[in-house]
Amino acid sequence: MLKYKLHNVQEFKKQYLGEGVYLILLNALDVPPHLLLVVSGKVFSISTLGPSLNEDAGKYLRLIEKRNLPTLFVKLSLPLIFTPKDLLDKVQSITSSYPRVDVGVATCLNPIKDFCSDIYNVDKTQINLVFDLLDELQLQKSIEGYFHLNLSNEIVSGEISMEKYSVFEVNEAIHSIA
Repeated sequence: MLKYKLHNVQEFKKQYLGEGVYLILLNALDVPPHLLLVVSGKVFSISTLGPSLNEDAGKYLRLIEKRNLPTLFVKLSLPLIFTPKDLLDKVQSITSSYPRVDVGVATCLNPIKDFCSDIYNVDKTQINLVFDLLDELQLQKSIEGYFHLNLSNEIVSGEISMEKYSVFEVNEAIHSIA
């Protein structure tokens, strides 16, 4: 199976999530991981149950710690032309426009790639998986850093290798949950 490598992955500090924009790969070693977006300490995502809006990031951190969930945090740069309120309004509008995760309808990546298209000018037509999004964000120089919780054993010399998966595997995972 192909691997996707992230370099210079550092230990995450809880106080980081209060400000800025983060892409979270929850259960990062799962195929596929669940994706969330954090803006100014508020979490936005969609699941098979529907959209989750303005959730407190502390709630997720407690869950990650309690269940020892392997999690990656990708810190994105703050765009100069948007205020934190603009970013919150944008992510709320985008995320709430998706009724739920469902095969052929949307994955948890959809609102995140829409947000990144609007805010970071990535070409969302080329993005099918989180790896595609990370590559595009790197090209745009929009990634400030990679951080982790509960992945110390998987990180070697600051690098982590993740299994690359396919759209088919994402759809299989959605089907098994639904």
